[in-house]
Amino acid sequence: MPRSQKLKALVLSRRNIGEADRLVTFLTREYGIMKGVAKGVRKIPSSRGGHLEPFTQVLVLVRMSRGATYIGATETETYFPQLRANGKTLTHARAMAYAAISLLGEQDPVPELYDMMQEAWHLLPKLPSAKQDVVEGAALLLVLRLAGVLPNWQNCQACGLTTPTESVVLDATQGGWHCLTCHQSLRDTKFSMSPKLIALLRYLSAHPEATTRLAVAEHDSSQFLSSLRYFMRGMLNQVTAS
Repeated sequence: MPRSQKLKALVLSRRNIGEADRLVTFLTREYGIMKGVAKGVRKIPSSRGGHLEPFTQVLVLVRMSRGATYIGATETETYFPQLRANGKTLTHARAMAYAAISLLGEQDPVPELYDMMQEAWHLLPKLPSAKQDVVEGAALLLVLRLAGVLPNWQNCQACGLTTPTESVVLDATQGGWHCLTCHQSLRDTKFSMSPKLIALLRYLSAHPEATTRLAVAEHDSSQFLSSLRYFMRGMLNQVTAS
């Protein structure tokens, strides 16, 4: 990366550091996840602080110095007010951002994810609830694939069954799913998926670009997303523990 470069970026998160600075996490097409220090943005006269809020698309000057990344001039391109105004759409956006930050390495180009997340931030407020769930699910699956940890969705990790006739349970510790007869605990069965939802999981893993064209009933989309979120929590716990 050049010592100084102007980039389009999606602001995923920020946290305060020191007395007046912030550490901001971006997603860019060219360099994937980037973290940079915005010096002095919490001072009252600073003009940059308002441009560095999460779920904003910005044009930002990034400067490398002595192994650290610093954020210079910043201009807001899109503020996504409708995304921010709705609690459910904001929850979807936060889940997508958290998965990307937690699982992806810094400065690894992920243009496919950048394009999907940018489109999702535009579309989520305009979509019905069921499609919102599917959009988040597709984004989580894409993050898993880009991180190189997409599980084997093709068969039961215990008996090898490929075409379940009843619900299955996603299990992050086993890297896939178990059919109910192979699953040892009743604790996780509330996050089970029907054969129809496993087919959806497989399809979205292979074809994230088709997300908004799929017709899914709301009760199915809700179960699909809650099961996938549960699986993601297990994956993130393993990453944190390792």
